[in-house]
Amino acid sequence: MCFQIMGGVFLEARDYCTENKVPYDTYFPILDSNGECVYMLHYVENKAYMSWWKNVPCGLFPKYDLDEKIENLDYSLVDNANLYIFTEVEEYTYAIVMFLIKKYPNKSIYFLDEKISYFPELMDQVMYIESIYCITETVQMNQCLWIISDGRIYEGVPLEFYEDKIKGEVPDFLVRKFGKIPSESFFHVYNSINVLYSMCWCSIRESFGYENSGCHIFLADFQGGDVGLGDYILAIYAWYSIAKKRRWKFAVNLCYNPNQYLMAEGENMWDYFFEPLSDLSLDEVYHSASVIRASVNHIDIWEPGKLPYFRYEVYATTNEAMRHIK
Repeated sequence: MCFQIMGGVFLEARDYCTENKVPYDTYFPILDSNGECVYMLHYVENKAYMSWWKNVPCGLFPKYDLDEKIENLDYSLVDNANLYIFTEVEEYTYAIVMFLIKKYPNKSIYFLDEKISYFPELMDQVMYIESIYCITETVQMNQCLWIISDGRIYEGVPLEFYEDKIKGEVPDFLVRKFGKIPSESFFHVYNSINVLYSMCWCSIRESFGYENSGCHIFLADFQGGDVGLGDYILAIYAWYSIAKKRRWKFAVNLCYNPNQYLMAEGENMWDYFFEPLSDLSLDEVYHSASVIRASVNHIDIWEPGKLPYFRYEVYATTNEAMRHIK
């Protein structure tokens, strides 16, 4: 199987692989208009993981039409940066760059991967550089978003491990000052699936009626799976905090299996142990004008690593959660 060189080649190849159950580590030739092979596309397992303590692949990132949902995307991560550095050309970085070009036409985008030249539709807005020291513009470190593609979170790890991944591009003064790779609050290092997820996590908004018009409601209705009560507490209060910061209303409906604590499907497990987190009834939620459901937006309780820059809110809200336990 081969594909024609074009802007949508990643999605076309992805659809073919999923529909035909193509095994990982398969290569596809990408042909130009003359039938000549320009490059090979490598189909590999996702290089992003569900969490920072387990190397559990999170599967294919759901397909989103970023242009269609542009008004509903969360820009809190990408908006703060004035300069973006990518280490590798792959399906997710390509999608991010296409979006950044449309959203921020005056911001700078750099690639440390020379294969970016295979995508002429990007070359007017994107620059290939061999090293970050080739960047001549002045930018504060907290305004630089570094987007890697190996799926791990690099916070406080040994320099030699990090150098292997990004070609030793960490400025020496940062290492001398901190003695280790600084946290994301200083350096903003994220993997590509995290960046996509940070934009898309609340993009699907449903209308069930006309109540509560003028505000959004976040409904934590995810399935628990094989998790404990502490996981529910951390996850619910993390999303509760996130909703409050956005001045959204919040409701919980843990009524789906698998859930080891649920006595009968259709009941709300949260009510067994905890006080309500709002005065909204579920009946009112399901008659409201704008509802962001966790289940519809692919938010699982066991996927904190997809939103690494939110995980600090998880720990910050634990003490508050304890006050609500019955």
